[in-house]
Amino acid sequence: MAAASAALVTSIAPSSRAVAAVTGPMQAMGETKRLLAAADNLTAEEQLELESKRNRDSGNTGDAVEGITAFLEGREPDFA
Repeated sequence: MAAASAALVTSIAPSSRAVAAVTGPMQAMGETKRLLAAADNLTAEEQLELESKRNRDSGNTGDAVEGITAFLEGREPDFA
């Protein structure tokens, strides 16, 4: 593996992890990235307030409903 020998990568995830990342809760992952980006420009108090608001807002998204329903039904979530 040329990339590993050139120190361009440190590890390779199993394909199942890559598939999980692609088929996971995209709304939640996108919101997490937006919150991380906002953290650079906010105080800790402002960031916590923003996270609290966004957490409340995200509770009604399709991702959240599917995740909670799947948990209660004892199955894997289907975020497709």
